[in-house]
Amino acid sequence: MSTVLSGVNAGPAAHEFFTPENLLLMDETVHEVYSTMLNLEVVANGEINGDELMRHEQTAIVGFAGALSGICEISMSAQASIAITSGMMGGMEVEMGPEVCDAMGELCNMLSGGWKNRVPGLGAACSLSVPTVIEGAAYSVRRPPHTRINRRSYNFGDGFLLLLTLLYDPT
Repeated sequence: MSTVLSGVNAGPAAHEFFTPENLLLMDETVHEVYSTMLNLEVVANGEINGDELMRHEQTAIVGFAGALSGICEISMSAQASIAITSGMMGGMEVEMGPEVCDAMGELCNMLSGGWKNRVPGLGAACSLSVPTVIEGAAYSVRRPPHTRINRRSYNFGDGFLLLLTLLYDPT
């Protein structure tokens, strides 16, 4: 005899996280956060190959746990992160400092949380870590070979570029 629990949703299967529909949900999330929170227009460039990936001076990472084990990582130039911080602070003039790191972490948190809440069945079945911010571009990242990675890029403001990486472990 088996028991079926009604109303229980274990979340989407791992192979479904990077469907074209779910990736469009990230594009929608970026657009919503940039237009609502920063009053900035953003243009999605779509998926990029690892060969095209450049590391910038500011990188923020938020981890996913639960139905999705992975990360959301954003990277942008110091000038772009200053522009983001200024936008978050109502247009105030900003210099590189702790506020910029806080803004980068918060932006990554808003993007990762907004995306996970849009993916059907993932919102309540997945939690986020505290953001981690890395300053400097001279670092390398080693990831297990079995992870699934999707890299996307977006243009905003005065020629600024946002690089966004979604990664999950399908095991």
